[in-house]
Amino acid sequence: MVKTKTMIYGFAAILVFSLIAGAVVPSLSGGNSSFVKESIISGDTTSASEIMQTYFSSNNGTEDYQNFYEPFLSELYSENIYVNIMWLILPHYLNDQRPTGESLEQLKSLFTKEVCEDESQQSCGSVIVSSEEYLENLKKTDFYKGLENISDENLIQFLGTSLYDPGDEGMGSIDFPANYYGETYRSPFNPFSNAGWTGQCTWYVYARVNEVNNKRFQDLPLGDARTWYETAAAKGYSVGQAPAKNSIVVWGGDLQHVAYVESYDGETITISEGNASGTSLLKWTTLEKAIQSIRINSGDISWLINRQSNGGGYFIGFIYLDGDVNTDNE
Repeated sequence: MVKTKTMIYGFAAILVFSLIAGAVVPSLSGGNSSFVKESIISGDTTSASEIMQTYFSSNNGTEDYQNFYEPFLSELYSENIYVNIMWLILPHYLNDQRPTGESLEQLKSLFTKEVCEDESQQSCGSVIVSSEEYLENLKKTDFYKGLENISDENLIQFLGTSLYDPGDEGMGSIDFPANYYGETYRSPFNPFSNAGWTGQCTWYVYARVNEVNNKRFQDLPLGDARTWYETAAAKGYSVGQAPAKNSIVVWGGDLQHVAYVESYDGETITISEGNASGTSLLKWTTLEKAIQSIRINSGDISWLINRQSNGGGYFIGFIYLDGDVNTDNE
C-alpha cells in the first residue's frame, strides 16, 4: 500500500495583529481569512487554496511550518497516521490563530481514536477518523467558530480525505517510499517550490533525485524540462542514450518532460514522474494535487523512447547521476 505525506507552501503575506483570547498574536491570514471562507462557501476551493498559499512562504508561515507543522506531521507519520495537512491548517487559519503544540494536540484528539485488535486491549493504537467524523468533532470546539456558515459538504471537499491512497488512480501498486514531508519536496530546499512550481515534472525530479541521493545533486538544471540534458552536460554530468538506474530521462519538444529512473534490469525500465496524470498542473498547485499527479510506470526502452511522441515530444537522452553509465544496473 502506498503511503504518502503532505506539506505546505505559498508566497508573501502581510503581518497584522489581532486580539485573540485576551492576547495579542500575529494574524495568521494577513486579513485574507474572510476571502478564504467566502471562497469555500461558494465551492471555489482552488481560489481558497491559492489565497492560503500566500501566507505559508512568508516569514511567519515558514516559522510555523518549521517549528510546529513539520515536527507534528513527522510525529504523526511515525505513528502511521497520515493526515491531510489541511486538517491542521484550516481550523487555525479561519480563526486567525497561529499553531501551538497544545492546539495541534487538541486537533489530533479530534481526528484520531484508539482502536484495539482484540478485547484484551493488549494491542491498541491510534487510527484516523473519517472526514465527516472529524468535522462533527470540530463542531464541539472553539475551532468551529471560524468554520461556521460553511456547509459540511464544502468543508469536507476542501479538507479532503484523511489518507492519501491513490490506488489505480495514483502511483500504482509499486511500493514507493518517497517522503513528501521531507526537505527535498518543499521550500526552501527545492528551488521549484520556491518559485511556485510544486507539482511540475522538474520539481518532482529535483526532489526525488536529492531524496534518494542524500541531497548530493543541488546543482541540477533549473530551467524547462527540454533544457535539462544540454544544461546538465554543460555542468559536467555524464549524459547518453543508454538507460541506467539512478538517472534522469529527458524529453524535448512540445511535450517536454523529465522523469527519474528508479530501476532498470536490462529489459524493463521503471520511472517515477510528476505532473503525469494527463491534466497539466498550473503554477501554485497545492501539494495534495501534486501528489495525485505522481506516477510510477514501467516498460521496455522502446516504450520509454516513444511515450511522449503522440503529444509532440521526443526522446533526448539520460543524465547519469552515478557518472558514466553502468550497464549492470541491477
